[in-house]
Amino acid sequence: ARRVGEYLSRLRREKLLLDAPRTRNVVPDPDDPAAKLVLLSRDWSTATEASSSSGWLAAELAAGHATPATYAVARTYEYFTAEEALRKLLPAEVGVPTSFEQAGHVVHLNLRPEHLPWKRLIAHVVLDKVCRCRTVVNKVSEIATEFRTFPLEVLAGEDDTRVTLTETDCVFAFDLRTVYWNSRLQSEHQRLADVIAQDHHRLQLRRHQAAPNGGVLGGDATSKRGDSLCSPAPLDDNDHEEPPPRGGAVVADATCGVGPFAIPLAKR
Repeated sequence: ARRVGEYLSRLRREKLLLDAPRTRNVVPDPDDPAAKLVLLSRDWSTATEASSSSGWLAAELAAGHATPATYAVARTYEYFTAEEALRKLLPAEVGVPTSFEQAGHVVHLNLRPEHLPWKRLIAHVVLDKVCRCRTVVNKVSEIATEFRTFPLEVLAGEDDTRVTLTETDCVFAFDLRTVYWNSRLQSEHQRLADVIAQDHHRLQLRRHQAAPNGGVLGGDATSKRGDSLCSPAPLDDNDHEEPPPRGGAVVADATCGVGPFAIPLAKR
């Protein structure tokens, strides 16, 4: 057991070590509490066979420093990811639904017609495997209202579609049955909020510098580039370093919903 680190390093370098997801390659020896078992790659059926490609391992076995042993690696339901479990549970002709959306504790599936006979099996696997999931729903029909909502069927877990989640440092609470929400748009929400805020900042700076009594904030007689305040230089990419002048912006959000654009902007 004292040489486990040496064995791991050498076997990994020679590509003889077991390399399987979520599987330890060192386990206790069930027959000897003082010993450890180092698991070899599944490419080899026995340690003796593996030693045929490693002079070092062959010498260790011949000297009695290591003893070949057989160990069964158990693969229970808990081991598999949702996708791996569904590949084993669903018929071969039924494709595995590999994408879904999660909002708070609710996972939203978009199952195809071939999945529907297996929808509850799929939902229970997702409920078991997806972190923080307490409810699994499926969209029953397409978007058909001006508010872009659609009927949802609860397939597994709690019958609760009221969620609370955090995005762009803001907390949103809503019912997925009555509000359109797409968690995949998080980066777009952040990007557009940043663009609007930066544009407003530049516009305020331009107005401030062009005002008759304008000047650099803080009362300096010249701008940071040394230009006369009577003819401010064009803004460049470094202008965001200036402190923003006071004054808000009016932003019209024609598709506001619960405010993934408007609320982060208002917070600024």
